Amino acid sequence: GHIEDRSIELGWEVMDTLLDLEPPKVIEEEIQAT
Repeated sequence: GHIEDRSIELGWEVMDTLLDLEPPKVIEEEIQAT
C-alpha cells in the first residue's frame, strides 16, 4: 500500500543521508592511512 511505499522511500533517504555523512570507503582509507 501507500504506507509501505512511503516507508521504503524514507528508508532509502535515510540510507543516502548516512552514506553521504560517512562514506564507508573514506573511513576505510582513513584507517589504513593512519
